[in-house]
Amino acid sequence: MDNASPIRPGMSVLEDRFEPEAPIPLDGPAGRRGPVWMAAAALVAALAAYMLIGNIAALVFMMLRGVPLETMLTDLPAVLERHGDALLGGNAVGLVLGLGVLSLVLARLHSSRPLAYLRLRSADVRGAVLATVGLFAILPLVLWTASLNELVPLPRFLRDLEREQMALLEQVLSGEGNMLWHLLVIAAVPALCEEVFFRGFVQRNLERGLGLVAGIVVTGAAFGFFHLRFSQAVPLAMIGIYLAYLAWQTGSVWIPVLIHFVNNGAMVMLAARTNGEGMLGEVESGAVAWYLVAIGIVIFAACMYALRQRSRQLLRNRRASLARAA
Repeated sequence: MDNASPIRPGMSVLEDRFEPEAPIPLDGPAGRRGPVWMAAAALVAALAAYMLIGNIAALVFMMLRGVPLETMLTDLPAVLERHGDALLGGNAVGLVLGLGVLSLVLARLHSSRPLAYLRLRSADVRGAVLATVGLFAILPLVLWTASLNELVPLPRFLRDLEREQMALLEQVLSGEGNMLWHLLVIAAVPALCEEVFFRGFVQRNLERGLGLVAGIVVTGAAFGFFHLRFSQAVPLAMIGIYLAYLAWQTGSVWIPVLIHFVNNGAMVMLAARTNGEGMLGEVESGAVAWYLVAIGIVIFAACMYALRQRSRQLLRNRRASLARAA
């Protein structure tokens, strides 16, 4: 799937510092189109496809469980209360088809090397460890910004909608459902599909059109607002920016996938252990001691410095290997 056509004179290419010997050809029908507009169109298409496919899949799953369509239309809250796992399953299907598959299709429309375009290449283990430690170090700051975000005035219907979403999720996680199923549909599937779409396709296009720093920041902001949880938009955007930086610094989207999975998986397991009880909302908007924020920032900075040094070492090793081969 990732065998490139020969680079021809005059062909547009995308330079990738982790593959200096093999520029990524922009030889697809969409390769030369405005990358920012393509990223914006992809975001709209992905959100629409995800919501439409996810709702249809959830509806089908509930019907397969014997829930009458009339009952869904007349008493949807009660149906969701009893069949929340079906809703999560539908959401996972929406992510796979609306984001994951769409990313592969869009990348192929840009290049004959879609996997390289999406940064789907092997990851460095040491880099993955540093990135994971960095996640836990930055969480106190993220939670502190979440408490500030809660102070932003929002329309009542948005806050009511978010409370209903969190209540449903807490109810599902505190029930007797299969933990592996919850980790799959809440942690693994979102981590893979969202990262391939955002840190793969969207970020690659925004870097091309806006430059490195703006591409990382805008990708993170788009990730935050994509979740349609406006009371948590700032902390979600912070996590998104961190994941975008990791994708660029390590050259592999698999490390953001891992960090995304660890973040979501930790929340799932914590919710299960505490049996719900409003835990998710409290964790995301709880107050954090200033010294924990300060210590976390210091550890985070040390991890990011070590990660940058590790990336530079890998790049030097690769260049030396190419020079010996030549």
